[in-house]
Amino acid sequence: MRDRIRLTNSGDTLLLLDDDDLDRALLMVVDGSYGPQPSLAGVLTIGKVDAIRRSMPMASEVFQVMKGASLAVNAEPFVDAVG
Repeated sequence: MRDRIRLTNSGDTLLLLDDDDLDRALLMVVDGSYGPQPSLAGVLTIGKVDAIRRSMPMASEVFQVMKGASLAVNAEPFVDAVG
């Protein structure tokens, strides 16, 4: 995340934060009953397939690319990644 922020110059002040504060500023974690826990955005952004499956068993996705009004690509990479 820090590398992406540096590359895009989108928030130099974010780079001054320590890891915990950066996670909170980007809403990657929320306060849970046992302390900080990954938010839905955090799991979807940096989680691995097994973490997504465990946290959101009904999650699915479809990646589509349109070329004009026609569908050029219709793929389910989440399914492909799991095998």
